[in-house]
Formats: sequence, structure tokens, C-alpha cells
Amino acid sequence: MSIATAPFTMTAANLTFIREVPGFRGAQHFVVEPLGDDSISMFARLRCTDTVYLSGDQALESLSFLVMSPGALWSDYELHLDETTVEELDLRDRRTPCC
Repeated sequence: MSIATAPFTMTAANLTFIREVPGFRGAQHFVVEPLGDDSISMFARLRCTDTVYLSGDQALESLSFLVMSPGALWSDYELHLDETTVEELDLRDRRTPCC
């Protein structure tokens, strides 16, 4: 089981989802952009870099979500993932060199 605990700081990052975000056809590639002071902001914008469609062929000009670390509000926040989910999401510990 993998566990994420506070403190957690939002940093700039590129994210690619295995599947489209439900309800937003084409939304798989995102950039996390911290809002406010880069070193202390608990909020970030999750901005989609793909062309996204809600329905039909009408494209959205931009798609963004306001996100934050739950640890900023709940100091005892933990995320528990079973091993099947960890494998499906292809998660790995970045502190350990790959290969």
C-alpha cells in the first residue's frame, strides 16, 4: 500500500492521465501551475494542454481546474492505494532510480 502524507507543496509539473478526464473528451495532458508565491502556495491551476470537447465538435478554448493539496487543510490526510491501483497507474517511487 502507498501512502502520501502532509506537508505537500504544489510545484510545476506535467501530468498525463492514462484515460481522458470523464466528461471532457480529449483531456489527458495537463500542466500543474502553482498560484501565488511559488514557495508557499497551496493552490495550483491544473491546465489542460489538449483540445477538449464537451459534446459534439465544439472545442473548449481552455480547460483548467483549481487544485490544492488536501494536506494543507487536513494535517493527518493519507491516501491509501491498493497494489492493483498502483500497478494500473504505473506509479513508482521517484527517489529510487529506475532500471
